[in-house]
Amino acid sequence: MSFQHNPIDFLEEWGAITPSQYLHLWLLIPFAILWSISLARNEITFRGLKLDQLQSLQQTKHRIACWITAKFSECSTPLEALTVDPFLEKDKTLKLPKAPTPKIWTPPPMGFLKLNIDSVVSLESLKGGIGGILRDPAGLTLMQFSTSCGAVPATLAELLAVKEGINKTINLTIDLSERIIVESDCKTIVDWLTKSVNPPVAFAPMVMELAKIIESKGMILRLIPRECNTRADALAKSGIR
Repeated sequence: MSFQHNPIDFLEEWGAITPSQYLHLWLLIPFAILWSISLARNEITFRGLKLDQLQSLQQTKHRIACWITAKFSECSTPLEALTVDPFLEKDKTLKLPKAPTPKIWTPPPMGFLKLNIDSVVSLESLKGGIGGILRDPAGLTLMQFSTSCGAVPATLAELLAVKEGINKTINLTIDLSERIIVESDCKTIVDWLTKSVNPPVAFAPMVMELAKIIESKGMILRLIPRECNTRADALAKSGIR
């Protein structure tokens, strides 16, 4: 195999002879070589250094080893050993790190409806807004609200959002035979309403009232990431007056 003054030809020929048992490791090597050549060229062109072939070889091998440990988190072979022989990892199952699962709202399963609620308190005006949206398994909106809650603490605004959302859902004229999943991105409120943490005395009566309704109606309360609650968040923001 020759470089032929064309890196593309080099990469194509290299890929054609890739041994299956070395696949992940083998495909790293040509890019490390090309990167090393580029760096060496810059040293010669811009700094006037002379090419030291042995040093360039060692730097390339070290670079391959570094790339292996960076790309494969489960690589257990010491860096020094990989520099000598990168194929020490060939018999191990090297897997690329999994990409993080996108955090998006998901519709409820059949037989359920999903109520997402949220609140926002402006740092400038200290006024708050609450919002919520009820959707079915097809993602269709059955109810939504967006209203002001005045100048109140953030935790109280969140409780008011839960109360407003539950009351509006219960008072819908349509037949609600499905169970309701209530989703909030406020851990404090979810902990209070699921009785995981005792609320402050000032909020205890309201928390007990809401928890009783949730339990009596067979509702399911869930804590979700903020990224999954964007529609309710937008409604809450638009409720600030």
